[in-house]
Amino acid sequence: NALSTTLILDIETNGNQLLDVGAVLYAGELHERSSAQLGAWISKATHVCGHNLIAHDAPFLRKRLQSDVFAGK
Repeated sequence: NALSTTLILDIETNGNQLLDVGAVLYAGELHERSSAQLGAWISKATHVCGHNLIAHDAPFLRKRLQSDVFAGK
């Protein structure tokens, strides 16, 4: 089931600083003010979706996490 491996993601920033992370993966929910756990969640997902993901969230997270964090997604 593709939905069980789809990460739904949204982050809030003030431009340079991460203020909030919200994510859902299958039955789990992540809500924190850092990206500490987010890399592992992205690694588990086969697909990532979210509001403004391509234009904002992915470029921002690539700078803070490993640069290939969204490779193959």
